[in-house]
Amino acid sequence: MQKPRLSKVAEALAELIGIPRPTGRDDILTWDGALVPGGRAGPATRAALQRMARAEGILLDPVYSANTFAGLLGLAKEGSIRKGWKVLLLHTGGLSALFAYQNDLGFGGTEAP
Repeated sequence: MQKPRLSKVAEALAELIGIPRPTGRDDILTWDGALVPGGRAGPATRAALQRMARAEGILLDPVYSANTFAGLLGLAKEGSIRKGWKVLLLHTGGLSALFAYQNDLGFGGTEAP
């Protein structure tokens, strides 16, 4: 779903800055398994968010960064990202979004004593 859209953006960006396209269509890897209707955090996204928090102590927002990390994990699991490849995950912030999704993530609805 996302690959044609990203390819078009890469072409437009290369044209805008006056360079040959730096990537081929086969260089763009996407994994749509984290996407769920309605902008909700699905199971893959929740699992990715929890994994990063527990393993690295890094909090991801449930909309962009956690979906991105879920995609990275999905691509690695299916073998599209191979052992030894260098991968960059850009964390764009969004910590405050955790509070907007607290009920979806299972840590909302409790009152402080």
